[in-house]
Amino acid sequence: MYTKDKTGVVMVGRAMEILDYLAGKDKPVGISEMAKDLSLPKATVFRLLNSLEEWNAVECSENEGYQLGCFLIKLGRSASKDLHLIDICKPYMERIMKEVDENVNLAIEYENAMLSIYSTYSNSSVLSIKTIPISPMYCSAIGKAALAYYDDEKLAAYFKRRI
Repeated sequence: MYTKDKTGVVMVGRAMEILDYLAGKDKPVGISEMAKDLSLPKATVFRLLNSLEEWNAVECSENEGYQLGCFLIKLGRSASKDLHLIDICKPYMERIMKEVDENVNLAIEYENAMLSIYSTYSNSSVLSIKTIPISPMYCSAIGKAALAYYDDEKLAAYFKRRI
């Protein structure tokens, strides 16, 4: 998360704030709502979204608003190449996929959300859903499974942050 006490280019920090904000949303968001939630001028949000859209880092859905774009999937896949966790889990995930004949997903907790880092896909999966790269923990099965292992104190703190 961008903080003002760090040095750096302000507009890059704001662009990253926008991307991080959109990552936490499960539907497209308009410029006005985004500007209000991020406490940024609408003109600034508009200019940054235009720049991010040129890179396909965000996409504008007609009459709906902005959401994360395909370019970020490419970046995420490149970043995940070096994750040793995937190397460790992949054989087990493939074995489970073959046994249950369903997709198997690997995710890590990231800023009160679940970040999908690897998936195996079964050819005959009954439960075929489109996994999104990041989702609030309470909105995904894998997130709910992680929340089930929280103690009462940690669970209360999680939901307090969500409000």
